Amino acid sequence: MASTHAMHHNRQAFIEFYRIRIEGLLSCLPHAGHELLAGRETRGLIRGIITQNVDGFHQRAGSESVAEPHGTLATVRCSLCQNERPSETYLAEEGTHCQCGGFMRPSVVLFGESLPQTALEQAEEWTNVATPLDRWADMVIQDMLIGSLLQVTG
Repeated sequence: MASTHAMHHNRQAFIEFYRIRIEGLLSCLPHAGHELLAGRETRGLIRGIITQNVDGFHQRAGSESVAEPHGTLATVRCSLCQNERPSETYLAEEGTHCQCGGFMRPSVVLFGESLPQTALEQAEEWTNVATPLDRWADMVIQDMLIGSLLQVTG
């Protein structure tokens, strides 16, 4: 269901698939790992967060510098005019329709799409300016698996 094919050829199932995910995310909160990273960003200890997660929890915890190469379920966007709205609007009966007549879809990268250039460039910039200490800290955080469920749903 997380594909451009499903969005174009199985629209109602696509909508229901993402409505369930958005409802689930709205009922959850960021955890201590998200808050820890937001606090470190506020104190200038980290430049930013590069995440494959699409839940928007880093921002909800207070992080401002977040690169999301896989997009986010925190917003939906119009497939024609690119207008963005909060994802909870997608749950309404008319939540999949834009004023321009386009289809509102989750702001995530679907199978069949390329990763967004802006997020990739930001991630590359942060990685390129990382000091040896930053790289060591990154390895420590990866080894600690802050907040990882070690699972992917699809």
